[in-house]
Amino acid sequence: MLEVGFMIKPKGCWAQKISEKYRELKMEVFSIQEEKGLSRWSFKGKNILMDAYREALKDKSIVELNIVSQEENEMIVEAVCNCENKYRVHKVLAKNSCFYLLPTPIYTMNGAKHYKILVPDRNTLKNVINELKKYSEVRIESMHKFQDPESSIFLSLDKIRKRLTEKQLNVLKKAYSMGYYNYPRKTTLKKIADEIGVSSSTLHEELVSAENLIIQLLIEYL
Repeated sequence: MLEVGFMIKPKGCWAQKISEKYRELKMEVFSIQEEKGLSRWSFKGKNILMDAYREALKDKSIVELNIVSQEENEMIVEAVCNCENKYRVHKVLAKNSCFYLLPTPIYTMNGAKHYKILVPDRNTLKNVINELKKYSEVRIESMHKFQDPESSIFLSLDKIRKRLTEKQLNVLKKAYSMGYYNYPRKTTLKKIADEIGVSSSTLHEELVSAENLIIQLLIEYL
């Protein structure tokens, strides 16, 4: 079985059109109930969420679009639409015995919808992509062999904790709590080192080692 990430630009999709206009707006689907879908809209930088929301309301395919909750740079939106290719991807995946990869299997950003799925094998993946290409531009973004839950993104945080030493975990938490990863930084390596009781060089070595390990474990899934 394979873990596969792919992007698609379905014709007539209101979310895809909005994401083309508002670059870096991210719409993550995290729950579906019959016709309704809940998505988390987020945007880093100037807040354009309400502009994007009002723009989406103008789309003829929108049946219902409600804001469930809202914060400064994030809001939860409930949507119902009747897009021309609304169930096209779902039907192709189901037909080929593919599964969505939780926790966030679908998000729309930068003019495309991005999917994370589990596929039985390479031949099936080829069939899926070829079928989807009949309706839209499609591109595979990532592909990894799925062997067991430990190798999956499902348990990536647990996997990270197991790989980090107790010392690395402690210095990361201390550096974070003291504002070392804020921008601009609220503290220095020397202040953190003095707080922990180690030299600045030892602290730097532990932090870099821990950061590199986390990046190595996560980069293949990004």
